[in-house]
Amino acid sequence: ERNAIIEQARAREREWREKERIQSETIYHPNPKLRHEPDDVFIKPDFTRVLPEFKSEKMIVVDFPFHFFKDQYGLIDPGMNESETIEALREVSNIWIRGNIYVRFRVNDAKTPTSLLPEKGDVYKWWITGAKKPSLKNGRLYAEKLKQYQEGLSELANGPGQLGEDQTMMVAEKILFQYNGHALMNWVLNIGPQLDEVIFYHIYTMFYYPWYNGGTTKGRIFVRSGSCSGDEEKKKRLPETNEIVNCVGWDVDEEQGNFETPLFVRVLAHEIGHSFGLQHPARTCQIAKRVEDMQLMRQQRAVTTVESGKCSPNNPIAKYSRFISVKEYAKARLTASRREQRQRMYYGEFPEHEMAPTSVHQFKTERSTLS
Repeated sequence: ERNAIIEQARAREREWREKERIQSETIYHPNPKLRHEPDDVFIKPDFTRVLPEFKSEKMIVVDFPFHFFKDQYGLIDPGMNESETIEALREVSNIWIRGNIYVRFRVNDAKTPTSLLPEKGDVYKWWITGAKKPSLKNGRLYAEKLKQYQEGLSELANGPGQLGEDQTMMVAEKILFQYNGHALMNWVLNIGPQLDEVIFYHIYTMFYYPWYNGGTTKGRIFVRSGSCSGDEEKKKRLPETNEIVNCVGWDVDEEQGNFETPLFVRVLAHEIGHSFGLQHPARTCQIAKRVEDMQLMRQQRAVTTVESGKCSPNNPIAKYSRFISVKEYAKARLTASRREQRQRMYYGEFPEHEMAPTSVHQFKTERSTLS
């Protein structure tokens, strides 16, 4: 009976994917690379998807600067190519255009990676693969784990980026343990401390994001685009040894197996919902009659359909939960409108920033504007 339910869910997933593909190809060119004009600055959604309730309302345009990265080990590099990234961002925009909210991404943001400094790449590798500081709760294994941790710090201090002992201890003992992992991520990506008031929500994507699928905090949206579990061909390998990366630091609550583009779309659209002031409606399981009715703002492990069975983070249908109610769209429009107004004021002061690819250091001018 369980196998039958799983097969029904997989069949429904195949049906949903085909529906999305046909719908996309009737609107855009079948070749993803030709779905926007060469001189387009912004990724365009399907503007005909606006719901009747909002067609008479003003379109609200909110920009989301998008950043992805590369490092010397290939560990932070995204799990999607340029074409897949553009299409994923278009699908995210398609979800929000239904409320007549144009979630706008720059085409060149999806084509322009930022290279981590060598010492930052070393820290990211250590954070993902290195032994973590043990606690006394480890009992008899404490001495052994402490030795592994200290060996990892020594390797980090003397790595290709030449971080040095003082910087290594600052990273390991102060940033990571005195503050938190988000502070370390800010340091690795070289994006400075978070702001209490924001103009833009910047999106930062990396292959491994060692918490949940994504997170939103004070003007920053973090989304992962890869996985430590699942099929081996989907995993990262260290360039010097070709060994599969063992994510020692992974601390995700029941992580998905393979991280696919539809999951990226769902997670990013969900996090953008948080940036618009929407919250998780409930932690209880939503059992919808159809995939189309599965709510976007519920946590992914709390959505399913009647035919798919119980809620589970491994339900293959869950990544297609993209429904937003008219009431939620209306609430999101209030926050989006305020964000649009603030962004217009910013572009009035820095007009060159509206059309150009987003700099990873744009937050500096945003901070000066707010101050």
